[in-house]
Amino acid sequence: MRDIADVRVVDLPKAGDLLSRDVETHDIPDLSWGVNLPEDMADSLAINMRAIRRIHRVGAFAGGIVMEYQGERTEYSHSVVSVEPDGSATAGKSVVLHKADLAKPSIHYRSDVLTDKHTYGKAAVTHELNKAEMASLVSDGLKTGQTRPEAWADVLNASLKQSYVRAARQHLFLPPNRLADTIAIVGLIETGPAVMMASGILQHDQNLFEVGASLAAVSQIVPGVVAKIMNADVADRRWSLIPFSMQPDRFALTAGIVATSSLVKAIKP
Repeated sequence: MRDIADVRVVDLPKAGDLLSRDVETHDIPDLSWGVNLPEDMADSLAINMRAIRRIHRVGAFAGGIVMEYQGERTEYSHSVVSVEPDGSATAGKSVVLHKADLAKPSIHYRSDVLTDKHTYGKAAVTHELNKAEMASLVSDGLKTGQTRPEAWADVLNASLKQSYVRAARQHLFLPPNRLADTIAIVGLIETGPAVMMASGILQHDQNLFEVGASLAAVSQIVPGVVAKIMNADVADRRWSLIPFSMQPDRFALTAGIVATSSLVKAIKP
């Protein structure tokens, strides 16, 4: 019997039914599907929704939308090892000239909250999967003896995992206001100790960098807590051990969950 965590692709909400307003306000399902698969594949593939929800919870994603686009394919160069007397050539090992992306994610913050609230907010994510590259990899899988569902499951799994890691990096490690935070931290490290010296709070023989870093941390914790408390939608807030908009702890945890999870698998229709 199939695990209740597994949901067939054919049973997922349709991405085409979503309105732009739904995405802007994060009023979307856990995962919506918009990739056109070959006949019968949507009924032969299942999404591990338990893992998806875990990724969303740790990565602070409000929901995911899976779409497709026609991108580039990986380009190879085939070297010639030898040429026979009859003129035929023996090909050597293929070398990758250009590695095509499997997916490109995009992040959507809520349009009905202030920009500074994004620091501690969730984000919806759109996964655009490269249909051309996926088809090429599926063809390679079939040549190795995989069934069509197995080949599609492996490629979709790799595509979604790549997209989730990139989305988590963009959302948690490279947030929109990271520059302002960096400037504030550097400024406090540079000026904080000098001000404290002038006021007699800090003695000259103390470590200026450590004190400055402490000041920077405190200055980030207070507005962060205020932003969380003042935001009416508490459920949309994300928490971190690191009180900055850049949250490498959450990113590392999210990437770890993605790496150890199987998101797509082949099933019997």
